[in-house]
Amino acid sequence: MGPAPAGNLDALRTARLRARNDRMVLSTLAVFVTVLAGLTLVDSVGLGDDVLAVAAALALVLVLRNRPRVHVWSAFLIVALAYELIRGDATALVARVHVQDVIALERAIFGGQLPTEVLQTWLHPLHGPDLIAAAATVVYLLHTVLPVVVGAFLWVRDRTVYYDFVGALVLLSMAAFVTYLVLPVAPPWWAAAHGFLNGATGRPELVYLQPSAFDSLAASAGLDGRLLFGFTFGGISPDQVASFPSLHAAYPFLTFLVARRVLGRGRWAVLGYAAAVWFAVVYLGDHYVIDVVAGIAYTVVAYWIVVNWEPLMARLGTWLGRYPVGSLDRGRGT
Repeated sequence: MGPAPAGNLDALRTARLRARNDRMVLSTLAVFVTVLAGLTLVDSVGLGDDVLAVAAALALVLVLRNRPRVHVWSAFLIVALAYELIRGDATALVARVHVQDVIALERAIFGGQLPTEVLQTWLHPLHGPDLIAAAATVVYLLHTVLPVVVGAFLWVRDRTVYYDFVGALVLLSMAAFVTYLVLPVAPPWWAAAHGFLNGATGRPELVYLQPSAFDSLAASAGLDGRLLFGFTFGGISPDQVASFPSLHAAYPFLTFLVARRVLGRGRWAVLGYAAAVWFAVVYLGDHYVIDVVAGIAYTVVAYWIVVNWEPLMARLGTWLGRYPVGSLDRGRGT
C-alpha cells in the first residue's frame, strides 16, 4: 500500500491532538477541583448559589464539549468557569494572603525599591490625565478577549497549532488557579490600599492608576467610568489576591509562542504587545515584576509539556512498565 494522502494524515493528527487535549482538560480540571474542594473543607467555606450555578455550568460544558458547536469554544468556557469557582473560596484566600513577604522579595531583587514605585515616579504626571496609564489600561483590558481571538484565528489558520494553543492554555490556567488557591498573593494596589506600602508621610508610596485611567477613558466616551469600573472589576474579576503568577503576562507570551509557527515576521509584533502588557501591569500597580516572571515561566513549562506530550507520556508509561519508549510519536518541533 502507498502512503496515506496528506489530508488523511492531517485529519489523523488533528484527531490525536483533540484526544490529547480532552485527556488534559479532564486530568488538570480534576486536580483543580480536588484542591478547591479540599481547601473549601479545611477553611469551612460555604458554597453559595452563584458558585453552585457556575459548577453546574461547568459540568454542562464538560458533557457537551464534543458537540461541534461547543467544541471550538469549550476550552475557553472551561477556563472561565473554573476561574469563577475560586469565588467560593475568596474570603478564605484573603484571610491567608501573602503580602509582606512578597514585597520584601521584590525589594530585595530591585535594590530596596519596587519597580511600580520607580515607574510611577518617573512617568505619572502630578497634574492632569495620565495618557500612559490610559493606554496601559486599554492594553490590560485586552487580556479578556485575547485568548478567544487567537483561538478563533488559529482554528481557521492551522488546526494543529490551535490544539497546541488551547491545550497549553488549559494547562497553564489550571496550574495558575491551583497556585492562587494554595499561595494567594496580593497585588501592589491591594497592599497599598491596606497600609502595607505607606511611606514616611503615612500615605501609600504607589497609586493604583487603573481606576482613574478607566474613568478618563469612559468619560471620553460619555459613560460613567466609576460605575463601569466597579462592575467590570468587582463582578467579573472577583479574586483580588490572584496575583502570582500573572496570567496577564502569561497569555500574551503564549500567543507569541504559537505565533512563531504561523505568522513569520509578525511574531515580533506579538512579542512587542506582550512586552507592552508586562509594562502595563507593573506600571498600573496590578502586578509585581516577580508575578510577570512567574507568568512567563509557567507559560514556557506548559507549552513545552503540551508540544512534547506524547513522548513524555511514552516515557511515563515506560517508567510505569506499561509500554516501551518510542511506541508513540515523537514530539513536534516548537
